[in-house]
Amino acid sequence: RKIQLWDVDRENRLGDYSCPSVVNNIHLSENGKWIMGETDSDTWVLNSEDGKVMWYHEHFVSNHMGKLVTYGNKVVRKHGNSLYFFDLDNANEELLNSPADSPNMVCFLPDGTIASTDRNGKALYLWSTRDGKILSQYMDGYDILSIQPINSKPFIAVFTSDQKIRIYHTGVRTQYGTMQCLIKEAGETNAKQMVAHQSIPLMACTDSRRYLETRFFSEWTSHGKEKGLWKKYRYSGGKGLIDGDILDIAFNPFNEKLVAILANGKIVYCSDKYCEYQDSFKIITSFNVDAYDFNDCICSESVQIALRRNGAL
Repeated sequence: RKIQLWDVDRENRLGDYSCPSVVNNIHLSENGKWIMGETDSDTWVLNSEDGKVMWYHEHFVSNHMGKLVTYGNKVVRKHGNSLYFFDLDNANEELLNSPADSPNMVCFLPDGTIASTDRNGKALYLWSTRDGKILSQYMDGYDILSIQPINSKPFIAVFTSDQKIRIYHTGVRTQYGTMQCLIKEAGETNAKQMVAHQSIPLMACTDSRRYLETRFFSEWTSHGKEKGLWKKYRYSGGKGLIDGDILDIAFNPFNEKLVAILANGKIVYCSDKYCEYQDSFKIITSFNVDAYDFNDCICSESVQIALRRNGAL
């Protein structure tokens, strides 16, 4: 299988790689060095700098079902009931302290502690940011699909299989609020993905088809009291611009955009907070652009932009 590496900040192709056909769920590490993917039971890892390939007979522990997560050069591994920080660069391991034994999902809170699910993925555990005691919350029998911190607030977002995002305060047991992720008009019964912004109280979710929305925590002061409300913004833009199933979404703080990768090879950019369409372009996959010289071709400006982004000019 062919893998294309793109710089979504500058909107251009950087290079091509390949992986075995049995590998899926491709993930690029935050530092751009590691390309990883999973088979049914193993994890394939490629060092994009020297081309070295490594296989691990396990799946790394993530914060989202069906996705891989890295922390620089490190990933989270599980041996028995224990968690470890594993450095892909030098194979060093560091024991991590988890509030739940043998968790199947973890995330790091802003204070450096870990929030985790139980081994069945139906309850959340964390240490209170106020008194250090372990807090737990059962999700009414629903599977937890994702857990992500709201880094600028003492909140954690929990995405469950009943299509809801539950927001909890990391210092108390009380549920802060419940938000319906998808509505009936979306035409999809099961939400697939949620992602939280890296620095502001903002989330996005999709049904992995054509539906996309953001949720922003708006705050104000009234009569000396601080108040807040999660506001929903559905995707807005020209009809048909999202013309393929949404494979992945991510916030890009570099240019304040929400990026959506579509199954038809299209990359769509929206404003991060209001989910308004801004730009899009298609990745050329129908032929090898490197095999042709397009420098003397006469074509429209839009075609030139597409060729330039795909590394053909």
